[in-house]
Amino acid sequence: MGCGKLWAMSSTDTVAAHTAPQPPDSVWRRLRRDPQALCGLVLVSGFILLAVAAPLLTPLNSSTQYPEGLTATGMPMPPGTTLTVGGARHTFWLGSDTLGRDLLTRLLFGARFSLSIGLLAMATAIGVGALVGLSAGYYRGRVEFVLMRLTDVMLTVPALILAIALVAVMPRGSLHFHLLGAERELPRELINMFVVIGLVSWTGVARVVRSETLRVSAMEFVQAARALGCGHARVLFRHVLPNVLPTIVVLASLGAAGAIVMDAGLSYLGLGVRPPHPTWGKMIADGQPYLVTAPWMILAPGLAVVLVVLGFNLLGQGLQNALDPNRRERT
Repeated sequence: MGCGKLWAMSSTDTVAAHTAPQPPDSVWRRLRRDPQALCGLVLVSGFILLAVAAPLLTPLNSSTQYPEGLTATGMPMPPGTTLTVGGARHTFWLGSDTLGRDLLTRLLFGARFSLSIGLLAMATAIGVGALVGLSAGYYRGRVEFVLMRLTDVMLTVPALILAIALVAVMPRGSLHFHLLGAERELPRELINMFVVIGLVSWTGVARVVRSETLRVSAMEFVQAARALGCGHARVLFRHVLPNVLPTIVVLASLGAAGAIVMDAGLSYLGLGVRPPHPTWGKMIADGQPYLVTAPWMILAPGLAVVLVVLGFNLLGQGLQNALDPNRRERT
């Protein structure tokens, strides 16, 4: 019997007996029956749609300072103020900031940076962590010893301190490139942030994936594949990885929430994307001195961070319940 036939058997009989994989429609049905998961999915999808449609939702510029957006004493305008800007009437639904910029516009465009950094950092952390965890759990021996000792060393360094140190020494500025016949500008800090956050966040993923890889590698269908002469790459990517993938999906959802929080923290410290580009963390830092006189400057971006992190956490919990039919926890 060859490896091809073994794959067919393990994916239908042996794998079903040990891991009970469910078809996508069954997973979706369980996800729909979980109100917390649906709430998380709505929150995450809503923020992504707002970020994508930001130019269509507001006619104002996120970086333009409008003199009309300040009171006679130079204070920000409160939410719901209607002003004449450029000969047209506009309502500042969330008020303005200390420079007269529309807070709603900055919140929508800030979602582009904050969500992009969070999702790209999550992808980086999942990629590195899954590779380390799969290699350590499958190959064992010296490979496992070296990789897991490296993981332990990384865990001894506080992630935020390491991220601050890395961001501080990375180059800053703008990258210019041509796309769709036009010259585009991309803040270099955007790349710095998701690379750094991803590189300091992979350790937890590696430990969980290693544990799952050890469990799956000990199953009979994996042992049978090895006995029949299947190569390591085939066993790892055709037999082990598909059974570890549900855990990786859950870790990705939860990791996105952590990456967004770390991005907000670094931006709050002034290490994120440079002004005038808006980010939620920088908006919170700008509004801190006006917490009493203009609390809307902090409440709007702060609430956005809370809701999007809550959405990813609820979605991750729902995915964990949906992908594991034997799980009985319902939170």
